[in-house]
Amino acid sequence: MINATNNEQFVFDNPFEFTDRFDADGSRPHEPVEMDQWLTSTGFVADALTPDLAVDYARGEGNTNRGWQMSGNTMISLHVAEMPARTHKKAHRHSSDAFVLVVSGAGYSVVWPGGSYDRCVRIDWHEGSLFVPPTYWYHQHMNPGPTPARYLAISARNLTKNLGLRFTDQLESDLPDIEDEWQRAMATTSAAVEIGSP
Repeated sequence: MINATNNEQFVFDNPFEFTDRFDADGSRPHEPVEMDQWLTSTGFVADALTPDLAVDYARGEGNTNRGWQMSGNTMISLHVAEMPARTHKKAHRHSSDAFVLVVSGAGYSVVWPGGSYDRCVRIDWHEGSLFVPPTYWYHQHMNPGPTPARYLAISARNLTKNLGLRFTDQLESDLPDIEDEWQRAMATTSAAVEIGSP
């Protein structure tokens, strides 16, 4: 915000209060309102890492999701998603980047600019990993492991939507190269499980 206004006094000495979102003293956020089975409008999330998630097959079989719209803010949105063991999401892209923090599981994601899969980058991740797929690059999250994988994603979805710049695309079928890599990852994971079995 300082970079946007080039005025520290405006940022740190601005008396305006968002009383439509919080009490004047900031003590009481608005009560949660269920927007739909995946989205809640609220001013406070007590635990964003272990909430109950709702089934959301839009990104792939078995996926679950929960999102929050924070106190009517116009900038960011956040959601938690989980992939079951040995599954992956459909490749998708959107017109805002997203900070993805992995909170459980281990796997990998692939990211690439549209029409240029030859520039694909693989990102291996595990609990505690943080990565950011670039704006409007396709990205696909893969969980070849034996346990579910959960992540928290924070993006500027609300801002781009309010500016009329929100675009999303999803690939309903895996690209051949992704399918080949996925099969190799599944075979490697299966072999590792067999070796580690008593």
